[in-house]
Amino acid sequence: MNAVFDDPTVTPVSETIDDALGVSAPAWAQWADVLASAGVDTAWRYYKDGGWVIRASRGSRTIAWMSVNRDYGRVTFLFAQRLRSTLVAADDLPEWIKDAARDAQKMLSLTIQIRTSADVADAHAVLRYKLALK
Repeated sequence: MNAVFDDPTVTPVSETIDDALGVSAPAWAQWADVLASAGVDTAWRYYKDGGWVIRASRGSRTIAWMSVNRDYGRVTFLFAQRLRSTLVAADDLPEWIKDAARDAQKMLSLTIQIRTSADVADAHAVLRYKLALK
């Protein structure tokens, strides 16, 4: 992971997040609004092997893991292997996401770089499946 925030003593705050994201900051804010409107909570956590990451959750269920990198945000959704065919057959997911689901090895890990509103739309499409499937 190339997370910008790797100092365990300094929790990321709005100003440093926006600075790191640069021109991607508006898309990241848009993504945060999507999560909030879906009832998904976010919390920063520090991990020695990955720096500061965000756990997006609804109740006790992890929805996604997110990080802030230089000039973009990163969102990773994890799906059980048994859901591969559902994701690959989805009519409303972009082809590149279906290809990633098709090509994933064990756990389906779908990562989206948030740089633009189009990326937010892709992540939102995956979020809808993550919330609907168990």
